[in-house]
This record gives sequence, C-alpha cells and structure tokens, in this order.
Amino acid sequence: MKTNALAFLLISCLLLLLASSCGFDGDKWQTELPKIGSSSSPAATDLTGDGIKDIVIGGGAKEFSRTETGVTALDGATGQLIWSVAAHNQIVGSPVFQDINEDDIQDVFIGGRSAIFMALDGKTGDKIWEFLPFDQKIDYVNDTTILNFFNPQWVHDVDEDGFLDLITAYGGFVKAQHGDENRPAGYLMVLSGRTGEKLAQIRMPDGKETYMSPIVYDFGQGDEVIFGSGGEDISGSLYRTPLADLLAGNELINPTNLLSGGKRGL
Repeated sequence: MKTNALAFLLISCLLLLLASSCGFDGDKWQTELPKIGSSSSPAATDLTGDGIKDIVIGGGAKEFSRTETGVTALDGATGQLIWSVAAHNQIVGSPVFQDINEDDIQDVFIGGRSAIFMALDGKTGDKIWEFLPFDQKIDYVNDTTILNFFNPQWVHDVDEDGFLDLITAYGGFVKAQHGDENRPAGYLMVLSGRTGEKLAQIRMPDGKETYMSPIVYDFGQGDEVIFGSGGEDISGSLYRTPLADLLAGNELINPTNLLSGGKRGL
C-alpha cells in the first residue's frame, strides 16, 4: 500500500510539473444551466468546426414536466450555448454521435424518460427523427408501455443503409410500488441510426424490468450483448447473448446467465 501511495504521489507531482511547463491553465470558463438537473453524463464532439470539442448533455426539470433545455450543447472553447432542445420529460441518457445528414458535423443521439429518443442535427439542434413524438393523447404517467430509454451504443449497420445502428435498454415504470413484482418487463431495442425505425425489440428473458445500458463486445465469435434485468428491490440477472440472436427477432430462450443479483437487479 505504501509503494502504491508513493507511486501515485510521484505521478501526481510529475503531471503538475508537466502542466506548469506547458502553460496549462484550467477552468477557463464556467456555465450555469439554471432550473434544471441532470442524470446524463456529458459527451464531447466538435459541433462548430473550430477543432475544439463541444459538450452535449441531457437535462430536465421535475419529472413529467416540460423543459426548454432537455438537451444542451455548449461551446467547448467559450462555454456559450450553441443550441438547446426542449423535452416533455427528463433526458437521462448520455449522447452518442454519428453524422447521418452528411454535413461533416456529428449528429447527436440521446434518450430519456417517457420513451424519448431523438436524433438531433449537431450543427443546429433541429430534430432529424424522434422515436415517439409528444402526443397529448398519450397517458405518459399510467401507460405501462411507455418506459424509459437509457444510454445507447452503436452496433453494425443492421438495415444496410450505410449508417451504424443503435442498441439501447427500454424499461422502468415510474408508478411501480416498492417491492411490487408485478412490473412491466423491460426490453432490449435496436433502432436504425438513420431513421429511428425499430429494427428489433426483445423482452428480458426473465420477464423483469431493466435499467442497465447494454454493452456490445466481440469476444472472438462475433458481437455479443451483455445486459441486465431487475431493479433496486426486484431480483434480476446479468446475461450474455449473441447479437445475432437478438436481431433474429425471436425471444431469447437460452441466453447465458452470468450472475444473479440475488434480491436486486443488475
């Protein structure tokens, strides 16, 4: 432990010396986004074309309340607002990027509560597509089919339109009571990156809810998906399944159960 602590101290001192010699001066700007909170981790890409990465983050007001700053893009050089996009509920996912309108600026893909998932023009913030546009006729509080999107990840070009597609978790029912096992099942969902069309939707194999963002990795036999089921006080498991099985559109009958969460989910 003493050796590790000494090594950490030496590395820290070295980094400070390097920063001083390079003239590094952090905290160049600070920006406040009033009256919103955020559970979305920011991500960065160059939206302005100045060679400096800009910051995109999701946000929201009180649950089920509209906010004008559901998604915000900030200039990485100055902290000034580039654009913001309204949302009718909280945007809790974190953004990923891909240029689908082919203007050489990465576009923004991000999701949140009430089945919100949007593709936004990286330059202007204009919506390119939206999974479920807001409709006053929908009961977003009580409809058990209106769940939440979490962090997405890119997969290969499933629909062969020249663009990567998205996999994400879809689950969580806000009105479920503590300890109530009778909750809507969660899903893994694959969306077209270019159009937002649903390409696949597979129910959790144990019928439980899901909050875990799936991870895609090639262990040597093609892409596989690691995903979890269950909740804070609802049992669940960690699973592994070939991406091809999910894309086949069939119920996942024999996914590998990697780990049980016991009385809680993964």
